[in-house]
Amino acid sequence: MHRDQPDGGFDRKIMEAVSRNQSRIFTEMMIRADFQDFSRNPGFFEAVTNERRAAEAWRGIEQLRARQKPSDSDYTERSRALSEESARAQTRYLEARRKLDARFPRFADLFSPRPVEVSEAQGMLANGEVVLAYVLLPEVALICVVTADEFRLVEVPVTRQVLENLVRHVHRAAQVTRGLRGLRALNPKQLQLLYAYLLSPVEDSIKTAERVIVMADGPLYTLPFEIMVRAYTPEDAENFGRLRRENQEVLYSEYAILDFADYRFRYVPSFAALRALRAAEPRQSYQRTLIAFADPVFGRDGASEAGMSPQSAAYLRVMTRSIRGPGDEDGEIRLERLENTASEAQNIAEILGGDSGIYLRDEAREGKVREIDFSGTEYLLFATHGLLGGDFAVPGAQPSLALSLVGIPKDEDGFLTMAEVAGLELDARLVALSACKTAGEIQAARNGEGFAGLTRAFMHAGARNLLVTHWSIETTATQRIMEDTFRGLHQGLAPSEALRRSQSGFRDQIVDLSGAKASGAHPFFWAPFVIVGGGVGRQKSL
Repeated sequence: MHRDQPDGGFDRKIMEAVSRNQSRIFTEMMIRADFQDFSRNPGFFEAVTNERRAAEAWRGIEQLRARQKPSDSDYTERSRALSEESARAQTRYLEARRKLDARFPRFADLFSPRPVEVSEAQGMLANGEVVLAYVLLPEVALICVVTADEFRLVEVPVTRQVLENLVRHVHRAAQVTRGLRGLRALNPKQLQLLYAYLLSPVEDSIKTAERVIVMADGPLYTLPFEIMVRAYTPEDAENFGRLRRENQEVLYSEYAILDFADYRFRYVPSFAALRALRAAEPRQSYQRTLIAFADPVFGRDGASEAGMSPQSAAYLRVMTRSIRGPGDEDGEIRLERLENTASEAQNIAEILGGDSGIYLRDEAREGKVREIDFSGTEYLLFATHGLLGGDFAVPGAQPSLALSLVGIPKDEDGFLTMAEVAGLELDARLVALSACKTAGEIQAARNGEGFAGLTRAFMHAGARNLLVTHWSIETTATQRIMEDTFRGLHQGLAPSEALRRSQSGFRDQIVDLSGAKASGAHPFFWAPFVIVGGGVGRQKSL
């Protein structure tokens, strides 16, 4: 319809449909994750039930009205009666919705997501902010471009499959199973193609933007946009190859010449999430600086099930099956010990100062998360693996953080699931998921719902920003970037700016990898770190 009538306003209807679908995806994920355990307040489900029944009653009357025919003998009288009945049903629905929104504002959109209109989205944004909301259709990609005073819909002639393949290339090149030299498989031409499809069509809108808010779709959820390369000419390719051949002493130094997209990106799962973030009142003070969980115990010999409880071993097998795809031999989960995360958590606590709670090894467990009152905590750190196989092809699988899996009480399975995260009560300035491994990340590149679901759950729990990684990286690089980011936060920088400076500084460093020298310019080291959420907005400062 938009193609037939470009000025008919259908582009705005497309954006409303996009915003509703973004929320619907998360709603369905939470329902499949048995969201009944989410709220302990019995009034919550009573309010949800009332709202749903009122909506169904109103919809039923409207369907009866639609089936009326002018040729019916009682058409006039019946139409008048149905119109009056519909008006009363609408009033009952709006009152039920008002009560749900008033009593449970954080959760209402989970069960009855409403679309975000263009004018409402524009009202959330400050001058200099641009939202890029992507929709990947089978044969074309759409980009909704929204600023405080402009809206346009951009159609890009690229299939979803092509974009999925490009994202899969990035994830495959970020695997270290083939040795460190295997990272050279990351092809700048593929990174330039991603830029050509996803950013070049909207370059005029973002080139002077102070902040670019990305709302991804499908495989794009698992892509850090910072990894894209603006241009890669034949001359660039020749220089890249020459540097690779000539500089054998420092691996990956050739990546330093690439012109990466250095826009000030932030990532938000949906317009509804942005609305919630912008409506939240900023906290003026915190009573505790940091709570951290690090170096959990996964097993007596690493990833094996030895010593695990039956429920822990069963859930690990479920997650393994959920991330496997046909012919995808890389789907197996390997939970290696994250020994360096203990010093990382302790160093971050020292950088921040103040009151901190550090839970290591046996203390880094699911039950401890349930016991702690997180209200008034400024920063929360989970330095552990994230199992983000979120396609839910296997019943019982959902995005989760792995905590200690052995030596735990019988009522714990060791995994903090998406539904359990959403049930936490947070008000943190930043939640950091350090060493967060997108388990089965190559498979996950086909469907990024796992990543979006876990980050959305933390936002519903009250996190204002998240620092997450898109793939597993070398421990020294992780520790340096995380510690430098928190150093910037302690100096008063916004989360996205603190991370950006940390990444920029790391790209100039030389890393010692088991005796081999490597340039920090390779995106493997710095690109997977992204900030989800936050932002400034027209009226609020987060």
